[in-house]
Amino acid sequence: MCCVDQLRPPDKADIASIQVWLADMAYFQGMNAVWDEWVDRDAPPARATGGVALARAGMRVEMIAVVAMPRSE
Repeated sequence: MCCVDQLRPPDKADIASIQVWLADMAYFQGMNAVWDEWVDRDAPPARATGGVALARAGMRVEMIAVVAMPRSE
């Protein structure tokens, strides 16, 4: 944490991987369509998607991202 003031905000190309958890795998096709529109096509992160019972009622999706925090120039 000594250098947190030297970090710049990450952008999509800094995302290394994302885990996508869906409450119902029936949502996969719709989530995938949104993902394809959103993702950086030149530097797509690794992605894993699975179906799981999520922690709160009404939640449809949860994501866990690993992102590099590059230093400012």
